[in-house]
This record gives sequence, structure tokens and C-alpha cells, in this order.
Amino acid sequence: MAMAVYGHGGWDIAAVKAPLEAFGDAIAGGKSTASVDRAYLRGEVLSGPWMPAPCTVAAGEETDGDEERGNDEHVVSEEQVGSEEQVGDEAAAGDGEPEPVPDEATSEETALAEPGIEDGTADEPAPEVVQDPATEAPDGAPEEDSPDGEEDIGDANLTVTKARAAYRTALGERRPAAGPAAADPDDDVRRIGSVERYRPRFSPDWISGGLGYTSGYGFSGTAQIAVSDVLGNHRFYLATDFFSSLESSDFQLLYEHLARRANYSFGVYNYKYYYHSNHTWLGEDLGEKRYFAERSYGASAGVSYPFSMFSRVELDLSVISVDRQFAEENEQGYIELTDEEVTRSLFIPSIRLVNDTTLWGSIGPLSGGRSSISLQRAWETDGDFSYMTAIADVRKYVRMGARHSLAIKLVGARSSSRDAQNFYMGGVNSLRGYEDYEFHGRNLTLASLEFRYPFIDHLEIASPIPLSLWGLRGVMFVDAGAVWDDEFRGSTHASDGRRLKDIKASYGIGARMRLSMFIVRVDWAWPTDLQTTGNATTHFALGAEF
Repeated sequence: MAMAVYGHGGWDIAAVKAPLEAFGDAIAGGKSTASVDRAYLRGEVLSGPWMPAPCTVAAGEETDGDEERGNDEHVVSEEQVGSEEQVGDEAAAGDGEPEPVPDEATSEETALAEPGIEDGTADEPAPEVVQDPATEAPDGAPEEDSPDGEEDIGDANLTVTKARAAYRTALGERRPAAGPAAADPDDDVRRIGSVERYRPRFSPDWISGGLGYTSGYGFSGTAQIAVSDVLGNHRFYLATDFFSSLESSDFQLLYEHLARRANYSFGVYNYKYYYHSNHTWLGEDLGEKRYFAERSYGASAGVSYPFSMFSRVELDLSVISVDRQFAEENEQGYIELTDEEVTRSLFIPSIRLVNDTTLWGSIGPLSGGRSSISLQRAWETDGDFSYMTAIADVRKYVRMGARHSLAIKLVGARSSSRDAQNFYMGGVNSLRGYEDYEFHGRNLTLASLEFRYPFIDHLEIASPIPLSLWGLRGVMFVDAGAVWDDEFRGSTHASDGRRLKDIKASYGIGARMRLSMFIVRVDWAWPTDLQTTGNATTHFALGAEF
């Protein structure tokens, strides 16, 4: 039997082996289980088949002074168990008649005598018996032998502390020479009520992967595995792939320590990518599109500290090396690597403040808001490459009735220093109505406004193809943004009025639907400069709304 126990500001797991045996007497006798719970919490009840009958505590119950001592249980008042004070002075006579006075010379061994069980035998051990103060005789009453011929047990000045200590001693003496009690101290048999230190035991949370083969490239495959312990204090994540050869393979290993308020993470990685682009992974501008391959590898460490349930600070440090090799197209049309190479080793610390109060629905946030401000600095350990980048991202979600909402996103970013990074704008996740990454610059501003509403609750199509649609939501949006380097000019005058220049804008409609584990988004957007409107661009994406 296992149960969650809350105390001292945290949760523990309490376990009782063979609970029917441990609490069998209480169950058979019909006594209140609350009494057993109190004895259990005091550590006075042991698990295992060798356990004697537990000391049962029943609130408000009393015993007759001339009751036989042969029962396998003795009832003790709740006041006696709940207090560490001596109870002899507070004893009262039962019915005014003289009661027997226990022998003052009664030894502790007599107090631990083993009475018989219900059928009169004495094979089963029994716990120490404690005299109820309500049944104790006043001073000077005559002595009287018990019906069983044994001496009466108890002392007017017997304390509950001594009773507990004697009970524990009795249990220790009655353990058999062989069996669970005689096992090694590190054995799983523990005293009920003892607290064991949590020991992590790891198991996979999920494993995924795939394998393929083509005649042109040979074998390829991917694998991912996540492992954690039961409480989620420690998490490991491993991702790797294989493409034709080990030279083109990638891997990432990440460990997270989540047992404390501050969360820590450590990781190592190795990536190999091939590009045909006018900029590099670090944001360097090549002037024109070129073929090149980049291998980046390194290590990272981070810490996340929450100020509350909704806000936290994140600190990260990365040490990364980049090996870049350029390629050119030969006369036969094949891409061949050249001798032109660039190697960089970077040191990149960053800090980020996050606040998140969003309430999520089935396809995206419904209310609340999210915001983050980050600052990242990078410099080359043995060169002059460096940049400083700051990004602010604020999002707000306003509930308008039960099924309608308004979403607002504002983003601002700036990169400076000798090798300032470029920000790219355009496409489904930034400025809709334009090609992906159509605009770039060292400064960026972006604003999006969406009105989200229910579109189709349920639609059944019988023919020509049976189709069922449900839970579709619609959206109407307006996007506007700009990227630039040094000089910014948002709009300009024209013969037909004012037109947007560096600022780009669009408007459109869209639909969203959850399909199994995916969220499908389709948008139709029209670019505009406030005077003319371009052709519609269709954007398709998988993933939640911003």
C-alpha cells in the first residue's frame, strides 16, 4: 500500500508492505483505523508477517477495572497517547468502588508480558499494555490479582514516553532470528514511518527513430530518446542522425537537473549542414549566394531561476567552434569543395527575462500574455569577430466572449558591433504576404494583430469522398514590419498619395484545425503599400498560433 504524504513543505511517498497483515488485527476487531494511523505515524507499527498486534488507540473509549488482561488488544485513551505528560495524578475512580492498585515493584519485563490471543492460546506475541487513567485506582486501594494470575500492569506515574519506548523495545526483542527482520540493514524491510532518501531510477519516456536507404546516398536514419526518473528531477535527451557517412552525422546530448528551484542544464552537440545562401549561420553577409558547408560543435550550460510561477531569469553560456568550407560548381555541373576555409571559436553568454501568464486552448493561447527580453554577447577567443544582440518580444491575448479572442504581437530587435547579425523578415511566421526571408537587416520591428473566431464546428461530406471536419477556427489579421541597417524611411510621398517604403504591410484571412497531434494553419495574405494591393500569397504551416 503506497500513499502520498504531505508535510514539512513537501511531498513524500509512504509505503506499507503486506498491509492486511500489518493492520489485520485492527481490521478484524473493527477498531477505528485512525488509531492505527496515529501509531503508524509515530513509528510504533512494523511491517511484515512477524509483527505483533498493533497498539490500538480509540478516542473516548474506556475499560473496566476488572477486565481480563488476556485480550490481544488494549484500548488507550486518545488523551493519553496525545500527551507526553504524566497521567497518574489525573486518574479518576471508575464508579466510586475501590480499584486494585498495581504493584509498584512491577518490572518492565512484566509490563511486556505476552497475553494470549482470543482463543486463549499464548502463541502470538502482543504489545505492551498501558493502563487507562480512567480505570486506575486511587491511592491506598487494596491490591488484587488479575484473573489470569498475572500481576496487573501499569504505574500511576507511567508516562506515554516510557510506554512508547517499551513498546519499541518489545518489538525489537520479538523479531525472529531468521526471516525479514534478520536480513541485512540495507534490506527493503523498513520500520513503517521511517523516511527513506529518494533514489532516482531512470526509464525511457519516449523513443523514436527511422531508417532509410537510397542507391545514390546509401543508408540514413534518425533516433531520439528521452530518459527521466520517476519524479522528473533528472532528464536526459539524446538526438542523432546518420546520413551516408559519419562525417555528415549530427548529435545532441542534453541533461537537465530540475530537483531544486533553480534548474540547471548541460549539453554537447555537433552539427553538419550544407548551404547555398548569401549569409552564414552566424549572420555574416557573404554579398552573394555561395555554396558552403559548416560544422559547428561545442558545449553549453544554463540555469533558470523562477521569481514566481509566471516569471523567471535564464542565464546561458555557450562555447562553440565553426569550421566552414566553401564549394563551387564545376564544368560538369557538380558541386565540389574548394580550399577556402574559415574557422571560428566563439564564447557566447546570454541573459533572458521571461514572463508568461497565458491560458492555452486547443490550437493556441486564449488569454493572458507573454513577454521576454534577451541580451546576447559574442566574441572570438582568438580573433576579432564579435556582436551584441538585443531582442524584445511582447504578446497579449484578450478574451472577447467565450469563443473569440484578440491576439497582439510586438517584436523589436537590434544587433551591433563589428559583425552584427542580420534579422530576416517575411513568410508564415513573421510577415505574411511576402516570400520567406525576403527582407533582412540589423534592425527589426514587427507587429501582428489577429482576430480569432470559431469557423466550422462540424461538417460532414458524404460524397464524392467521405470527409468530416470539426473544430475549425478562423482568423483575420494585419501584419506590418520593417528591417533596415543604417537609414530608415518608413513611407514616402507619391503622386497618388503616401506609400509605405521601408515599412511592409499585409492583411488576410486564415483557418486553423487540429489534426491528430498536429495543428494545421493555412493563411491567405495580400501585401499592400496603402495605395496598391498585390496578389495573394498562400502560407501553410504546422504548429500552434503565436
